[in-house]
Amino acid sequence: MSTVNIDNKVAVDSGICNCSICLENFKTPKYLPCLHTFCLKCLESYIVSSSRTGKTRPDHFNCPVCRAEVKPPDPTSPVADWAKLMPNNHMINKLMEASSKSSEMPNQTNECDPCKYDGESITGEFWCFDCRDFLCENAEKNTCGTNPHGFINLFQGTKFPNKIFLWL
Repeated sequence: MSTVNIDNKVAVDSGICNCSICLENFKTPKYLPCLHTFCLKCLESYIVSSSRTGKTRPDHFNCPVCRAEVKPPDPTSPVADWAKLMPNNHMINKLMEASSKSSEMPNQTNECDPCKYDGESITGEFWCFDCRDFLCENAEKNTCGTNPHGFINLFQGTKFPNKIFLWL
């Protein structure tokens, strides 16, 4: 499998950003209660085709991966709209943003962006998903630390938005 690197500090498996139906990068990722994620259009097509073949019941459909029963938020809505009613997967969106941003980042040295603007050269230890900046520990505390921003520690591979830890 291929990986996406943020300046060789954190590797994110790019397969996590791929829909298991179309095998492409997610476009409008929607997740199901079983936590499997699909592109909106792929999920729409799957639900509609399943309903035509009788695999979808009037009040639910099965996940294309694990076959778990999925009840739409509003089962009385048209079957063609069920995929739109599923929640967006914001975490996948953020991972895809960070992955695409890593290949576009002008600051390939991982210098702390706020410190760099002040004329200092300090290595950034964190990546802020919201500010889209590299940050040193002081800048993380002083710049984004007072806001509920999502960070990834570039050296430990931990992501901690609001004290929730997640290994990538």
